[in-house]
Amino acid sequence: TPDRALPVPSTNGGAPTDPSATPPTTTAVAAAPQLDSAEAAFRHARMLEQEGDQRGAMAAYLQATRRGHAGAACNLGVLLQEQGKLTAAAAAYRRADGLGHGVAAYNLGLLLERSGDQPGAVACYRRADHRGDGGGAFKLAGMLVDRGDPVNALRFYQRAAALGPDEVAEMARAAATELQPRVHTPTRSEERRV
Repeated sequence: TPDRALPVPSTNGGAPTDPSATPPTTTAVAAAPQLDSAEAAFRHARMLEQEGDQRGAMAAYLQATRRGHAGAACNLGVLLQEQGKLTAAAAAYRRADGLGHGVAAYNLGLLLERSGDQPGAVACYRRADHRGDGGGAFKLAGMLVDRGDPVNALRFYQRAAALGPDEVAEMARAAATELQPRVHTPTRSEERRV
C-alpha cells in the first residue's frame, strides 16, 4: 500500500507546529569542545551519540552544522525530532537540504506531509529522489498510486528498489510486485509506430 511508514533515517544508514522555521542560533545543549573542522566535529558528535551522550552529540552536531556540514545538520534534525522538537528539527533538515543532503530532504518531506503541506512534501521528495535517496522515490510512487497513475508509480518503486537503503528497497520491491498486475503493458499488436 502507498501509506507504508518509512523510518526517519539519519546519515548513519505528531505534526510539526511550524516546519518553516529557521535553524536555532542557540540551543539548550552543552557546548562542544572546539574542533578544528566540520568533519572533526561531525565524527566527535557521532562518537558521543554512540556513547549515549545526546546533549554532547547535539552540541557537536550544531558546531559542525554551523561550519556547513550537511550530514551533521541532518543528524541534529533526527535527534531533535526524537525529542519532539519538530520545529527545530525541520529547521535543521532545511539547513541540510539547502546543503544538498538527500536524506534531509526526505525527512523534511515527511514533516511537511504530516503537517498537511503536500506541495512542499512533494518538492522535498523530488529533491531527495534526485539526490539518490530511495525514500524520496518510494514516497513519490505512493503519491502516484493515490493519483491513479500506476505506470509511473511502478517506475518510482523500481527506482526506490534500486536506490535503497535495504529496508526501503525491500518495501519498494513488495509494492512493485503488488502493483504490477494493475499496470498494462502494450502487446506487440497494440504498439503504435510513428
